[in-house]
This record gives sequence, structure tokens and C-alpha cells, in this order.
Amino acid sequence: MNSSALIHAILDGVLTGSVYALMATGLTLIFGVMDIINVAQGILVILGAYLSYTLSVHFGIDLFAGLVITIPTLFVVGIVVERLFIARLKGPERTAMSILVTYAISLIIEGALNMIYSINIVQLSAWYGSATTPGSRAMVAAYDKKYGGTPATISADVAEAYSVGQVIDQAVTATKGFDNSKIIAYLHSGVSLTTVQGHVKFDKLGENNSATAFTFQWQGNNFVQVNPTSSAASKPVLFPKPVWGK
Repeated sequence: MNSSALIHAILDGVLTGSVYALMATGLTLIFGVMDIINVAQGILVILGAYLSYTLSVHFGIDLFAGLVITIPTLFVVGIVVERLFIARLKGPERTAMSILVTYAISLIIEGALNMIYSINIVQLSAWYGSATTPGSRAMVAAYDKKYGGTPATISADVAEAYSVGQVIDQAVTATKGFDNSKIIAYLHSGVSLTTVQGHVKFDKLGENNSATAFTFQWQGNNFVQVNPTSSAASKPVLFPKPVWGK
């Protein structure tokens, strides 16, 4: 495993673990304060994810900007659930009944999501139009001109397909033709290529050993690139983070 793949694995582990930790914290807090076992905790998180997906894909709202809508909406949903169902539970069987009630709520929300989105996998992915990788802004401008929308509507899949085209273009130009064997030999020669996703360098097995992980951080009102540190566009990581609003 190369260093880039290791960094990706660590980041994926931290982010996934943070989601589970946040869910567990909410479940523990609700039980400790309200004496309620909320079986619907997980489906409410999924509901928020589907809401973010809808805002991004169907309304062209940036994933992070969409949090301004998603968080208050789920807050209202929580209040409605508490007022209509949880507050009505009384007596010594309150905790046990909360399991049944929240499980029913979970089934209702799950059924509604299946009806709306089907059982197919959906993915949240976005490409940041302000990325300074070579050709990124030109790609964003060309895509918006042809298909309309905003940079927030461009998914990472678009950038990946565009990068493939950039790699092939450079290989065809270098080999001066479309001979498949020459193109493969050129790509496997260890030459460094440039794409909107960063530099690409394939080994003899065809593995990209120069994959770059880009990470971003909110600093004040700006969403800035902080990694890779070797990039001139990256800003120093702000740590510790100041108190929100200051």
C-alpha cells in the first residue's frame, strides 16, 4: 500500500468512525436525559443524508452550504416526533414503549425513503470549482456552459471522467498516434501526467503512485484547501479551531 492509499484509508476511517461516534453520543444523551431508547436514531441520520443528496443533485446546492438547510430541518423533524409520539408515553412502561414507538417511526421513514429513492445506492459527491489543480476551472466553465447549473452540480465523477480524457490526450500526443501498445507502454513508463485531480504516474502494473488526497477546512467564512501541504494553494491547517462566531 502506497502512502496516498494509506492516507485515504485513515481519513475514511476517521470520518466513518466520527459518524458512528456522533450517533452513539446522541443515543446515549437521549437515553440518559429522557429515559428514552430511540431506535430511530440511525434512520434520522439517513434521512439527513438523503436530504443533503436531494439539495445537491436536484437543486444544485453545495453540500456544505446545504447544512444550513439540513440541520434546522432535522431539528424540526425531531421536535415533531417528540411532540406527537414521545411526549405521549407515560408511566413505568415509558422506556419499553419507546422502543416500539421509535421502531415504528423508523419503519415508516424507511418505507417512505424506499418509495421516493428506491433501493438503489445514491452517492454524495461534489467537485469544488475553486480547486487550483491544472485545468480545473476551465473544466468547470466548459461543463457549466454546455450543461448549465453551477459548480456545485458538478460531481467528482465528472472530474474523474475528464481526468481520463486528459491522460489519453497526453498519451496520444506523446506517441503521435492511436497505437494501443505504444500508448500502454508510454503510460507504464513512469511518466508524470497532469489532470484536474492532480498528477498521475502509473507503474508497470498500471497503478497510480502519485494520487493526491485533497482536504479542505472551514476557516472563518471561507472553505479552503489545506492538503496536500506541498501545493502552493494549500493554507495552513487552523488548529485549534476558534469558537464558532468569533
